[in-house]
Parts: sequence; structure tokens; C-alpha cells
Amino acid sequence: MLKWSVWILAVTFYLYEYLLRVFPSAATHAIMETFGLHATSFGLMVAFYLYGYAPMQLVSGLLMDRFGARIWLTLSTILCALGAFVFAGSDTFFMGAFARLLMGIGSACAFVGVIYLSSHWFSAKFLPLLIGIGNSLGMLGAAFGEGPISFLSGKYGFDEINIVFGIFGLLLAVAIFFVIRNDPPKKQNVPPLERSPMLASLKAAFTNRPLWINALSALFFYAPTIAFGALWAAPFVTVAYKTSQHLGALASSMFYFGWIVGGPIFGKLALNSKDRARDVALAPLGALISLIALIYFPVQHLSWAFVWLFIAGGFCSAELLHYTISIELSSPNIKGTASAVTNFVVFIGGAILQPLIGIILDLFWTGQMEGRLRLYSLESYQIALSIFPLALIIASLISWFKLRPRFNT
Repeated sequence: MLKWSVWILAVTFYLYEYLLRVFPSAATHAIMETFGLHATSFGLMVAFYLYGYAPMQLVSGLLMDRFGARIWLTLSTILCALGAFVFAGSDTFFMGAFARLLMGIGSACAFVGVIYLSSHWFSAKFLPLLIGIGNSLGMLGAAFGEGPISFLSGKYGFDEINIVFGIFGLLLAVAIFFVIRNDPPKKQNVPPLERSPMLASLKAAFTNRPLWINALSALFFYAPTIAFGALWAAPFVTVAYKTSQHLGALASSMFYFGWIVGGPIFGKLALNSKDRARDVALAPLGALISLIALIYFPVQHLSWAFVWLFIAGGFCSAELLHYTISIELSSPNIKGTASAVTNFVVFIGGAILQPLIGIILDLFWTGQMEGRLRLYSLESYQIALSIFPLALIIASLISWFKLRPRFNT
């Protein structure tokens, strides 16, 4: 059926951009040695992806509400592929950062596109479930972008792998252009939804106070995913559990396998939930317990790192409910803009946190070196990663005391 082909291609692009997003975590040491980076500069270069991604959220949402998803998904996929090619040929900080910026700009409409096409091609009743399943499938990109790609990077090098990423992106762009349509054919004879001017849509979203409360809670809830799971989990596990870089990356991929399992579960639960704001207030507490055990009480056996990361990722997947809430808090003609504003706030947080962890690691660096590579102690990681348990506590408090009353009055 056409609607499933449209949905699958949108999800495939989301999988692809997530692969590009988390790939540096799987090749941390190789990239740091090639570019001559320490933790701060590495975190900054990787975060350039988010410096392009976050502001483009607003633009992608506005353009989708105004013109539809097909053309913007096609152009965005091409831009991601271009970024992968540039990164493959880079050997300086500035070229690497520019490549990451291109990938981030291109990736900006991926998740918004999944939400947009799900809401246009399927019944609103199934939106939480479709977003949950779509995100879980997309998270396969994150899962494979860490563990399995780590082993491949040891054999082929990150430049060759990025060339393959670029070729795949170009082929995906062709498929998206020829298959995806903005609306089902049956809607052709239905009067189109009145489109608000782009500035009016943006103003409606930016002046929606409950939408901003929801987005702020989503920011703190997503912090462990975007800054820990996507970048710093693999090197932390390597140090804390005294294992190889490859096994550290494989362990960190379990965070995303937790998302893959948890996303559909929370999406299914949301179908019958009468208090989604309560759900996003309680779920961070499960992730909090798991991260405390992982970060502050590492045990000798590596299997526990796999367990705690899987559980933490599973609970963090409930963050997806914030996007359903954002649509419920907004008028129907700004669905894309509401989702994009939420994603914009979320990824501004990630853009700050990724290099911030590196800065803290460098502040507490003890001077150990291995060739050109700085080595960071377990204690340094524990201090830097304390940001994530704190973020989960804040997310829970905002949802419980500020967001829930909006739905219960």
C-alpha cells in the first residue's frame, strides 16, 4: 500500500540521519587521532551537527506546513549525503565541523517528516503508536551506528564508511522523490486545510506557553540520549568497565536497542492513557535509577553495562510522548511547526551538552596521554556525566508540576 511505502521511506531517512549523527561515538579514538583533538574540541566538532540541526527545525516545520514533505525530504537527504562525502575527505577540524554542519542541516526535517506524514496519512488515534514504532525503527540507525560500525571502522577506516553513507543517501533521495506524496489520493477532492502564513504559524507556536513547558521538559528528558548515548557512553564504558573500544561502543548501542523496544510499548500505552503528562513525568525516574547504577556503581562484569544502558534507553523512549502532546497543545494547521519547535528546543540542549561534557572532562584531566590521545579517569567521567541524572530529575519535576496541571484543569 502506498501509505506504508511513504511511511517506511520517511522512517528510513530518519534511520539514515541517526546513523550519521551517532557515528563519531563508534570511532571516537580514530577521529580524535586523525584530527588531533582533545575532549573539548572533539565534542565541539561533533556538536556542529546539532548547530545546523537545531535552528533548521523551525524552518523545516514551517516549510512542511506550507509546502508539504516530499521536496524537503528529498533535498535534505541529498545534503546529508554531501556532508558524508565531505567528512570522508576531511583531515582538519574546520572541514570536519563543516561536514557535520551539512549533515545536521540536512537531517533537520527527518523526524518532523515522520510526524508530518504519519499525521497526514493515518488516523490521529494511531499517531502515538506510529511515532513510537517509527522512532524505534529509526533508532536502528543509532544502534548500528555505534556497535557494529565500530568493528567496521577498525577494519576500513571512517573515511571509507562515510563514502558508503554518501552513496546510500543519494539512492535514498531518488526513492523519496519518486514515491513520497504529501497527502493520500483520497484527500484530493477534500478542501485543503487552511494554511496559515509562515510567520503567523511561527508566532502561534512561539506564544503557546504550554507548548514551551512541554518542550522544556522534553529537552531535559532527551539529554541522556543526545549527549550520553549518542557520544559519551562508549568512551565512558571503555574506561569504567576496563574493556575495548569496540565492546564499549557495542554496550552503548544497547541504549538505542532500549529505545527500539520501549518506543512501541510507550506508544501502545499512550493509546489508552488518560494522562500522558503523568507518563512523561514518571518515566524519567526509571532512566534515572539505571544511569545512577551505571555511572556511579560500575561493577567488574561488563554485562551490567549492557543491562543498565538497555533499561535507561527503554525508559528514555517515553520522551516521544512529548511530540504527541505538542500536537495536542496546538491548532491543527501548525502540526509541523509545533513538532519542529519542540525538536528545536530539545536539540539546542544537545548542542550545549555535547561539548560541555568534553569541557568538564578536560577540566578534570589528570595529564595522562597515549600518543596524541588524552586519557580521562573514571572520576572525571563521573563528575562530567552527573549532568544527566540531574537533567532527568528536572524533566520529571517540570512535567509533574507544570505540564500535568494544564491537562487536569
